[in-house]
Amino acid sequence: MSVFSKIATKGKLTLGLVFPLEAYSGSIPKMENQEQLAKRAEELGFKALWFRDVPFNDPTFGDAGQLYDPWIYMTHIMNHTKEIALATGSIILPLRHPVHTAKSINSLQILSNQRLILGVASGDRPMEYPAFNQHLEHKSELFRDSFFTLGH
Repeated sequence: MSVFSKIATKGKLTLGLVFPLEAYSGSIPKMENQEQLAKRAEELGFKALWFRDVPFNDPTFGDAGQLYDPWIYMTHIMNHTKEIALATGSIILPLRHPVHTAKSINSLQILSNQRLILGVASGDRPMEYPAFNQHLEHKSELFRDSFFTLGH
């Protein structure tokens, strides 16, 4: 059974959780006890854990998301779970080199025993592009080029 069929079955509702698995005030989560919470989510029958790609905290955006690199964080949580899908929601393709992204995807897919679900996006925080020496107005073209390069 593929990981996709575990979370998307016709006529069946499945639920996943977005990291961090905690309630917090302010914009920065504490990121405590996430391993135990991931294990508990798996025990309770949740089908996926979703990891956001947030390069850095933008105080004007209002939500830091989670604080860790998604590939490293997913690998860490993978080592504390057995079957639950590990999903990116979403990797910001234009701000990552396609070769490194492809290597990360392939590595995690193999090491997790095919539990990775890949979501990709162009990013939603305007200050990220200048920080990566990219132009926000070229976001669509950068995403398209990264997407097609990743696929080849």
